[in-house]
Amino acid sequence: MDIAKKILGGFTAWFKNWDKVKSALCIGIALVLVGGLLASMIQTDFFRVKIYTMELETTPTLETSTSKAFQAYQESGAPALSVADVYMPKGASAEKQVPLILVMPGIQRTKETQASFCIELVRRGFGVICMDPFGQGESSPSYESQSATKEGYGLFYWMDYLYTEEGMAAFDWVDYTRIGATGHSAGGNGVQKLAEREGKLANDTKSVSRLNAAYITGYIREWNWSNATCNIGISYSAADEGAFQNKTALKKAEIQAKKDAGQELSDEESWWLTVGNADMRYAQEAIDIVNFQLKRGGLENITEVAVGADYGNPYEGTYAVINNESCLHAAQPYDNETLTNLVRFFGYCFDNYDANNLQNGMKDTNHSWLWKELGSGMAMAGGFTFMLALFCLLLRTPLFASLKKEPVARTGDQKIKGRIIFWLTFAVSAVIACLLYMVCVQLSVDWFPDAKSGTQTWFFPQRFTNAVMIWAVANGLIGIAIFFATWGLEYAIDYFRAKKTALVAVGAEEAGECVNPVCQIHRAYRSKLDPMKVQGSDWWKTPLLALILILSFFGMNWLCYLIFHVDMRFFFVSARVMGNWNSILAGLMYIPFFLIFYLSNSMRVNCGMRPSNWPEWLSRVIAVLGNTLGLVAILFIEYLPFISTGTIGYTDTAAPQWLFVNMLFSIIPLMFALPLFNRFFFNKSGRAWVGGIVICVIFILMTTSGTTIYYLNT
Repeated sequence: MDIAKKILGGFTAWFKNWDKVKSALCIGIALVLVGGLLASMIQTDFFRVKIYTMELETTPTLETSTSKAFQAYQESGAPALSVADVYMPKGASAEKQVPLILVMPGIQRTKETQASFCIELVRRGFGVICMDPFGQGESSPSYESQSATKEGYGLFYWMDYLYTEEGMAAFDWVDYTRIGATGHSAGGNGVQKLAEREGKLANDTKSVSRLNAAYITGYIREWNWSNATCNIGISYSAADEGAFQNKTALKKAEIQAKKDAGQELSDEESWWLTVGNADMRYAQEAIDIVNFQLKRGGLENITEVAVGADYGNPYEGTYAVINNESCLHAAQPYDNETLTNLVRFFGYCFDNYDANNLQNGMKDTNHSWLWKELGSGMAMAGGFTFMLALFCLLLRTPLFASLKKEPVARTGDQKIKGRIIFWLTFAVSAVIACLLYMVCVQLSVDWFPDAKSGTQTWFFPQRFTNAVMIWAVANGLIGIAIFFATWGLEYAIDYFRAKKTALVAVGAEEAGECVNPVCQIHRAYRSKLDPMKVQGSDWWKTPLLALILILSFFGMNWLCYLIFHVDMRFFFVSARVMGNWNSILAGLMYIPFFLIFYLSNSMRVNCGMRPSNWPEWLSRVIAVLGNTLGLVAILFIEYLPFISTGTIGYTDTAAPQWLFVNMLFSIIPLMFALPLFNRFFFNKSGRAWVGGIVICVIFILMTTSGTTIYYLNT
């Protein structure tokens, strides 16, 4: 009873001493729950859809895999795991079967990133199996280095599973005469390989293809259509950055080289130079797809594609449609026109329309996926709010109270020389950050060849993270060097200026006061470094506090997922739930190196960007600009030529560079937030290290959990 009374008394006292911090803590929890509920309601079509996760063990064989992959499997003995979310309309049953669509994300994407596809399909009565590609999300790495090409990123195994006795029992609610597949980018490549594989199997067995329709977004090159016997749809954006690799772009490059050499061009050649790289009307890849289907249907070939037109017969499996939306490659899963064309394709192929030309009572243009994105974004905001409020509360406890001190006073007004030094180093830092990025991309290719080639390895197994890590280490070390160089230079300038005008007040000095200008300069510049001092118990209290905050953030994420089957994310920024150890182990491998950059940022933001003549808001704005300008400049280098010529600025395909530029859509928002978080932690604790440690671990685990990984299977 005494214990119960103490707990009740403490609980009562906690609410009695209410303040803004406790309000923020509760607001954070509320945002997570309300945001998760909203996202779940949209994802389940207001609870009319059942969503559950399935795991499929896969094993390479000599018949289905390359000899290298089979040998690697023989040496390991561990099957590769493919994980998927199943969306089952609640009205579906063995008596009322529904069409099924297999959904495959592309490289650097997990099943959660294709939620828009899944939501819009399942709302219209389709069942969905949305997979994590091998080596991404919860799926383990594949033994195949070219997984999308050799096994459809896992699509081959899921299609085979559906036709096993176990699979047919688990999916007795599926209409097996209406199975389709869709994928974006590399996932689209996997869908094409599935269509060819299933077509060859059907031709060899003189049967109907198990795959009835394939819809591919964001990928069109390097295909050989020869065996497919299903309906085919293509959605390729007119603004796709990867179009510089397509046949139209290669043809234009040859003509341009001829023009540059001074040779006269024909009217047709001059016309080709005006055609967009991704204009599907004249793209040979698109023409070949349509003609392949027309030939199968006994119809005449075309020489120009009518975008959005229906070719062939969906009931005979000879249907083809080519769509040509206008959005960037990475944004296509979030483009409403793309989603409209997606649901129209499967609705048309599977005769899913009613007499009013509606699917499940709704128009093709009716979309609700954005509300799910807003809900999961709200949950993410709640997670961070909860973590920051908890930090403030923990600083009030006896255990961590010693970590809190008043932030050092802002430094004096910047003099002319100080301003010149600051803005010069500011500009130099941005230029270095910009120029180093692609250099580090190439270094990652040279230093980590196994990850680059998709070979399983324990040595830095994340191909894309490797490049960012090298960039972060280089910029972190340069940032530390610049900080101390400018600190020392300004210190020296002010010291010699003060020495010339030094006036010694003997009585004051004897009393222990510092009134001598030289003494004041020493004190002012040394105090700038006070936030970096760590003494006594701070050495273990700081990491302990950081660990509690990190666990609180991911704990809220887990809570949201367990209740609603929704994680924290907003478009390209995500904190996906880590269900296996691969992502965590990868994070632990990368965090020490990224920590250099994150602590360097905290040092510069909190010890070098707080002159007294800057209001707090201006100081934060400049800190944000300093951390993002270099990366934003890369986007300008990439897209300004794209706007003017139709070809992006980074076209080297060894890495390939343009995919690393696409990564910036998720990196830049984090870099925008980083100095703001660092400043918050500093203002509340007066210390520079806590924020850097906490945000580094959270951001890097967010990154590694959604990034392609090539760990060894065990």
